[in-house]
Amino acid sequence: MASADARAYGTVEVLVRMAGPGGTRRRAERVFSGELPVGRQRVRLSHPALGTWEQDVVVRAGKGQRVYVPAPVAEIEAGGPSRAAPPPAGPPPSFVNVQRQPVPVKQVQPEYPDGARRAGIEGNVLVKVRVGRDGRVRDAQVQRSDNDLFDAPALAAVRQWTFEPAIQAGNPVDTWVSVPIYFRTRQ
Repeated sequence: MASADARAYGTVEVLVRMAGPGGTRRRAERVFSGELPVGRQRVRLSHPALGTWEQDVVVRAGKGQRVYVPAPVAEIEAGGPSRAAPPPAGPPPSFVNVQRQPVPVKQVQPEYPDGARRAGIEGNVLVKVRVGRDGRVRDAQVQRSDNDLFDAPALAAVRQWTFEPAIQAGNPVDTWVSVPIYFRTRQ
């Protein structure tokens, strides 16, 4: 039986340096503030003037941390086009700041393993799902499971789901979402 997730978290604040009047004085605009799991995390954000920005951040337990985005100040003031690199191909980082999380629109129930049902075994599986820009499941991985008997049926079911994709800066984006799957002998 898996133990409860007891990971530590730390606070991260991401700021964009902005120019003050006349372009001489600098100030910072907070574009993200939140708690992330301790350790190296890939933070990906969207800003109207910067476009998509991402950076690795080392999160420390119980410590507030500020990350400043190096931005072309004149471009931010003028609201001009972004010089930010396009997002890399491949799976999204483990944390993506989005305006709207993916929402399931089609959910397939997992097959309950016969042996587990006869034995009266119940359990939960937490599945990490990569949802593509089109709302289809691109990848699924078991994050935590009460019993290995339930892993394969949970993954098979979730891979058939469809979602309304996550939205960032008004556009659909690839992102990860955690989905709990419950196996109960009584309906």
